[in-house]
Amino acid sequence: MQVHGNNFDMIIVDPFHGREPLSAKAVETLKYKKLGARRLVLARIDIGTASSYRYYWGPDWKEGSPAFIAAPYPTDPDRYFVEYWRPSWKQIIFGNDKSYLYGIIRQGYDGVVLDGLRTFRFFEAGEESLKEFAPLAMTPPS
Repeated sequence: MQVHGNNFDMIIVDPFHGREPLSAKAVETLKYKKLGARRLVLARIDIGTASSYRYYWGPDWKEGSPAFIAAPYPTDPDRYFVEYWRPSWKQIIFGNDKSYLYGIIRQGYDGVVLDGLRTFRFFEAGEESLKEFAPLAMTPPS
């Protein structure tokens, strides 16, 4: 469904199209329903995983380097669980005016929806929890 062609009161979008962020102008156009009335546009931030296709990913990053990058996500080889409590990851997400959150604010979003909050389960239960992160089609029948 085309986002511009509906009358939803609120939409939640990924603030990136590939490696490039949506422009402030694109965000502004999303703020209006098909009828012309205003709607809320929220950006989704995954704070529990890091992805190699995001702007913050360093050229030499891999599992364990930097230290906050933990195990690969079971269904996406370009995504990794992160030790979200580490100051270096927090710095990327909200640490200064060049962080992910501040970039979203500059782009004009009305707010943020935090994703990746259940990542703590991976760190509590380890490998046993991975089946929780797999899609239903990959989950063996009980």
